[in-house]
Amino acid sequence: MTKTLIYVDGENVTSEELKWFYEQFDWANNNCVTSKIYGNHAYMASKVQIAYALGMEYFDTAFLVHTSKNVADMKIVVDAITDVLAVPENDYSVTVALISH
Repeated sequence: MTKTLIYVDGENVTSEELKWFYEQFDWANNNCVTSKIYGNHAYMASKVQIAYALGMEYFDTAFLVHTSKNVADMKIVVDAITDVLAVPENDYSVTVALISH
């Protein structure tokens, strides 16, 4: 069985692109385990509400460090590695989907 982990760089994706991805994603053949969106609240606008409506977890990167350069990117990488390593070995395979530009 394959599990899918979805990570979205919210600072680099428009609201329309986020909605489009969720409409196009093959939910019937993919078991989505986690769906997360990352970004500084100052740049996210209405995307946070859309993400919540889609059932995503939101991580506000503004509170992680004092600089905003590449913070969402680094947090996505760390979380993806952590989430993949948490999958029990030989239990199922994992597909990681990164939505960004």
